[in-house]
Order: sequence, then C-alpha cells, then structure tokens
Amino acid sequence: MERSKRMVERHLADMKGADRGQLVAIEAETLKRTMDDTDFFALRFRRFPIEVVPEPPLQPNNIFVALGEKVIHVADKEALKRFLKKHLKPARDVKSIVAATDSCLRLFQEIHHDGFFEFEAPSVKATDQTSEGEVKVVKQRGDKGELTVKLRIDQGKVIELEFGGQPIPGIRPKCQAARLLDPDPVIREIMRRDILVMGRACQPYLDEVRAAADPELRNAIDAVWQQILDEDR
Repeated sequence: MERSKRMVERHLADMKGADRGQLVAIEAETLKRTMDDTDFFALRFRRFPIEVVPEPPLQPNNIFVALGEKVIHVADKEALKRFLKKHLKPARDVKSIVAATDSCLRLFQEIHHDGFFEFEAPSVKATDQTSEGEVKVVKQRGDKGELTVKLRIDQGKVIELEFGGQPIPGIRPKCQAARLLDPDPVIREIMRRDILVMGRACQPYLDEVRAAADPELRNAIDAVWQQILDEDR
C-alpha cells in the first residue's frame, strides 16, 4: 500500500491543484479478492464550509487506482463502470459474484462522499448470473438515501453494470460557529443546535473557526464542543 501511495502521489504532483485535496486509502477486503495487483485511493476536495473547486480533469471526488506499474484516474460514475467491467476478476459462482457486487458498491460510494456521509455495510442478493446490491446512508445529522448496483454476468464476465440511487445530505458546516454570538438569540440557538447535531464530525470546522476567533467566540465554541463531548454526540 505504501508503494502504491507513493505512485499516486507522484502522479498527482503533475496535476494542477491536486495538493488542495485530501488523499485517503480505500480499503476493503473484497477489493483485494476481486481485483489483482490494485490499490485504491480517494482524492476528495473540501465541500464545507467553503468549497474548494478542483482544476479539471479533477472532480470534487476522485478515485485513483495503482494498478501494477501505472496509475488510473476514475473521475465519475461512467468511468467507474468502464474500469470495473474491464478489471473485475471472473465471477463464476454466487460467492464471487457477491464479492464483485460488494466491490462495486465500496467504490461507488466514494464518488458521492462529501467527507460527512457514513455508509452501512453493503447488502447483496445474487444468483449465478445476476446480482443486486445496496448500501444505505447511515441516518444521522439528517443524512439519508442509498446507492444501488445491478450486475449481469455471462461466463464469469460482467456484461452489464448499472448504478443507481442518491445519498441526500443533512446538516453541514456553513457559518454556524461564526454566528454563535449573533445578536438575535433565536439565530444563536439555531446555530448551536446545528453544531450539536453535527457532533464530532464538525471538529475540523470548529477548530478552523476557533483559530481565528476572538476570546469571546472561542469560549462559545469551547462550550458547545464540551457539550458535544459530554453528550457523546
């Protein structure tokens, strides 16, 4: 994995603006079982509270595959479909078809990730020729939705692959921390409650605002963060 990461980092060094994204490894046991000599990485650009707009051909969410001695950029759903149909190992029984479907969902969710979504474990139903898989968004902070995939197999080869579904985001950081001292008490309470709902997931945002805040606002941020810890949010 470390060698693959270095390969991807060298590849990204030649892509304008790639250093503004966050590179994370995508690790799942089924990915190892269903594709040979591959390691997967996600390059995500921040969406909240201020969006970082990537330079083309980079997208807000990108998958980079270290495949043997080369690096492949998978930038969207259609590119992911082409990659999977080409590189998934032959799936000749129900067990291997389930694993291939799981791998498709593990990668598909990365195309939709905004840094806050969490996903349940994939659920797959399969025969020796078809499969249907689903991964649900964990219902928290107002998040909901699901992603789906359908495969059709002929002699072990994926001949049809269809993605569907859509995750729906709930509360995300915007300006809540900066408005904890708003003159309007109703707005102050709305901002505080939004932060409580986001919980620990918004710690990087709170830390960023706190670093530039005056002492009064820092105290307000510290108080709401302490409530998050006390209530295990």
